[in-house]
This record gives sequence, structure tokens and C-alpha cells, in this order.
Amino acid sequence: MKDNPALHFQVMQPRDVTYLDEKLLDADGNLRVLPASVYEDIPWEHLRLWTHFRAIYGLPTIELVEYLKKLIGGRSAIEIGSGNGVLGRALGIPRTDNFMQTWPDVKLLYTLQGQPTITYGSDVEEMDAIEAIRKYKPEVVVASWVTQFSDGSRPGSMYGPDEEVLLSMVRSYMMFGSIKNHDHKVICNGIHQIIREPWMWSRAQDSALFIWG
Repeated sequence: MKDNPALHFQVMQPRDVTYLDEKLLDADGNLRVLPASVYEDIPWEHLRLWTHFRAIYGLPTIELVEYLKKLIGGRSAIEIGSGNGVLGRALGIPRTDNFMQTWPDVKLLYTLQGQPTITYGSDVEEMDAIEAIRKYKPEVVVASWVTQFSDGSRPGSMYGPDEEVLLSMVRSYMMFGSIKNHDHKVICNGIHQIIREPWMWSRAQDSALFIWG
């Protein structure tokens, strides 16, 4: 489950950015966890196009992974909305997603919008966020670029998790995302932290870590 692609449109000039595959993907085509310095050396327009074509949202750096590990500490944790699974895999925690971008109606919507769909990790379990919490009973939930549930009365997705319910079930929720794309969440009206560091990278230039609890 990722941020609604209809929320923000940007015009990007076409160019060949496949040269970044060798730098950013491993031999199996999975996103690599790299130092932030690698992204600093890539022209922003190239990186933005590449993440679009590869349907990649968050770019977990070594620094972000280590930071999250310290925040989680010895507590039990899972990842929801895992997508390609790279973040949860690097953290060594269970990875779950509802695989919504494989559903025919969602795939059609993305196709009509010219938006590529995610390649889900082979080690990501297919289940929604609340189901995953009930199964694993974690103290901490981690997510990257997850949009909130919406019934049409607010920005979000009808397939997104009910994060208000989620917060009532765990001690801490940590979501890596973007100020512009995620600061509208209903739960952002509550008590939470927003952390921004130069080693945070994603398909947006305002990457941030939101923390509740």
C-alpha cells in the first residue's frame, strides 16, 4: 500500500536512466541498501525518474536502517505495506503487505495514470496491516510510504490501513515517507515526531520519518 498516485502530479522529461539499475539493484533485481552518499552523487531528476519507472518509493539507506534498529531496540517489530520488502529485510523483521497493486481494479487505475506497479518481494507475506498485527502481536510497526484508509472524505485509499486502529494496537508506529505526501494523515493531528536527516532518501525531496509512541 503506497501513497495515492493521484495526490501529486509532476511532469518529468523522458531520459534513459537504466544505467542506475547496476548501481542500485542487486543481481536478483532487488533494491540494495546503500550509504546515503551513493544517492548524493546521482542527479535528482535521474533518481526521480528511476524510482518512478521501477515503482520504488522509499530508498532505505544504511544510515536509516541503523537508526531504526536503535529506535526499535529489543522490542518485537513487523513491517506493513512492505512492497519490495527491502526495509523490513534489512531490519530482519517480518514483512507484510496486502498486495493491492496486483488487484485488477488497482492495476487498471495505475495503468490509466501511467504509474508502474510494485514488484512485491518473494518473502513478503500477503496480509493487510491489522491482520498482520493480530498475527505477530508486535510492539512496534514499521512502514514506508503507506497511505491512510479513506472512505472518500479525506485523502488516502479505500485499501489503506486504518492507522487510528493500528495505533491502538501497538506501542510505537514508525513510518518513513514524505512531508508533502503524508503530513495530511489524520493521525498527524495527534502527538508524534517528525525527524528529517540528510541521509533520508526517497522519491520525494522532503523525506522524513514519522514516529508515534
